[in-house]
Amino acid sequence: MRVLHLPVNIASQMSTLVTALRDLGIDARGISYGRSSLNDSDGIETFDPASCSSWAAGRAMQLAFQQRVMAGIAWADVVHWHFNASAVPFEFDLRWAARLRKARIVEFHGTDIRTPEIAGRDNPYIRRLFTGSPSVYGISLESSRLTQRRFARYGFVPLLPGRELEAYIQPGIFSQHYATNVALRVSNYAPSFPDPGAKKPLIVHLPSNPVIKGTSVVLKAIEEIRDECEFEFRLVEGLPHAEAMGIVSQADIVLDQFLIGMYGLSALEGMAHGKPTVVYLAPRIADLLGPGLPLVNSSPDDLSRTLVELIADGERRHRLGVAGRQYVERVHDSSVVACGLLEIYEDMLNGRGALMRS
Repeated sequence: MRVLHLPVNIASQMSTLVTALRDLGIDARGISYGRSSLNDSDGIETFDPASCSSWAAGRAMQLAFQQRVMAGIAWADVVHWHFNASAVPFEFDLRWAARLRKARIVEFHGTDIRTPEIAGRDNPYIRRLFTGSPSVYGISLESSRLTQRRFARYGFVPLLPGRELEAYIQPGIFSQHYATNVALRVSNYAPSFPDPGAKKPLIVHLPSNPVIKGTSVVLKAIEEIRDECEFEFRLVEGLPHAEAMGIVSQADIVLDQFLIGMYGLSALEGMAHGKPTVVYLAPRIADLLGPGLPLVNSSPDDLSRTLVELIADGERRHRLGVAGRQYVERVHDSSVVACGLLEIYEDMLNGRGALMRS
């Protein structure tokens, strides 16, 4: 089986999955446009326009990327698309995959289909975010619908990394979808569980996008408790991924995101390091995920009180760290996710794509 991942390495997912599929003996490749210091690009072919010294060089790289995409689609048995946009003008790449009758999956990642109208139904914090910063995503019900129709037109089946995203698949467009989980190569993270006796716990927050991640909420809570507790705080921004993870490995508490209402990659990395991790889960999402998720659920309004309690309870921090590591090993490890993907690919190749996955 030949599997091709295209065209952007969102949250290192392309690199992580391609590597895990190869470990299973699958001939997997990834072709990505753009590079971020926050992402791991191991094992995939990356075209980085930021490395070009002139417009002409950038245009030449763009054309080379598009040619690689078209050739890669011809090579593949399965085309696994990431995010919401075509990589070639006039959607020739999507048309090409459909014309060649490749097994076609589009993995939506949230910011490409999550709309304020749906996200804000039970989440007042994201509702306020979109009201105060309407262009933060630039996604409406109509633009999300157009994205979904584009891929449905070319026979792509949606793949959703987390049950939270099911709400954003609009009715009447797709007849089915598959479900997966965000993948993390857990073996790359050596757990270092918090010392229950730490006198000044280190709290870490790593916002890839401060507005969306609710960094202002974090900073407000930190200021509110500075005179109440002994702790250290690190805001980690603009560092290479390896350096940022070095700081997380020393942390006692990791703060993820507090507006979206769902946990992100930072939470998984925190748990993989064996750290208690705090995030805001909207009520609908908390109900979907159930009671066994070893995350500390705190709304923006309660974050300062949540931190005071965690700072005071070293034994709880340690227990949460151990439980979090076990959870990511069981649910989010890339080898586990890749095995599930392999079943999905086989369903598609064997003509059983009408089966629902949940």
